[in-house]
Amino acid sequence: LEGKRVTMFGAGGAARAVGYAVLKGGAKFLNIVNRNFSRGKEVGELLGRRGNVLVFPLKEETVATLLKDTDIIINTTSVGMKPEDPSLFDYSLIPEGITVVDIIYNPPETPLLAAAKKKGCKAINGLGMLLWQGAFAFEIWTSRKAPVDVMRRVLEEELYG
Repeated sequence: LEGKRVTMFGAGGAARAVGYAVLKGGAKFLNIVNRNFSRGKEVGELLGRRGNVLVFPLKEETVATLLKDTDIIINTTSVGMKPEDPSLFDYSLIPEGITVVDIIYNPPETPLLAAAKKKGCKAINGLGMLLWQGAFAFEIWTSRKAPVDVMRRVLEEELYG
């Protein structure tokens, strides 16, 4: 994340956590794009104490401009969980070869990630986020090291067959 320009979609609880981690990881800029601009502003003000944060409304022309200068796209919304969900934005705007993260883990490949792969992007779903949330909780509750490899295998078997 060091020195990267990140565009994050969403301004809910997950966005707060992800935004914090992105800034803590040394991102140069964090652009927050949200349907509800005032909610986006609230999250932007909170995270802005940690780094360079700008907030934008979810408008196609704004997204098109932002993505031209983005290294990492992160979706923290629920868009993509259901097959009938509309696209978050015009996925043809995804720059080639960047990193695209969708915190959704089921389905394993959302339309956003499928479009990113077609553009030669590194596409990452939310399974790792789910896994490590569980691993940290396990360690807090049991005071034992989490069996991360076992947990990953069980998650993949249960979720993806």
